[in-house]
Amino acid sequence: MQEIIEITFENLTFDCRVAGNKSDALVIFLHGFPETSFMWKNLILDISKLGFYCIAPNLRGYSNKACPPGKKNYTLDKLAKDVIGIAKAIGKDKFHLVGHDWGAGIGWKVAHDYPNAILSWTGLSVPHLQAFGEAILKDSEQIGMSQYIKSFQWPLLPEKMIIKKRF
Repeated sequence: MQEIIEITFENLTFDCRVAGNKSDALVIFLHGFPETSFMWKNLILDISKLGFYCIAPNLRGYSNKACPPGKKNYTLDKLAKDVIGIAKAIGKDKFHLVGHDWGAGIGWKVAHDYPNAILSWTGLSVPHLQAFGEAILKDSEQIGMSQYIKSFQWPLLPEKMIIKKRF
């Protein structure tokens, strides 16, 4: 069975899709951009049947009660700390971590900054951040494929682009 619960810490409340038994080993799934925990809906059911407790949070900026204003509140340090906070809020110090796209970027930061918390790490679609950063600067093919990232840094432009593609 799957449900959506709220996990609160440091004045932020995250909507989290969960499946499995809380006493089992924890697996945290981090979604990409512009997705939500919904992307993990089927997978967390399958993984929970293997004896894991699965949590797929709607990350900072995606959960209605975890949307602090300003870019300064969305640094990788803060996003990585959110993952640790979610685990600790349910009483887990160690967990398996899976991240896709932007969630993989966050996952790399969690694995680097909190290695003692990580039982295993699986990154999907995004390489190690140092390798990715170097490729964005030096590899012409990657530079071209990553141009969209810059456009998401402009005020209001990302919202206009997303709305235009939805309708």
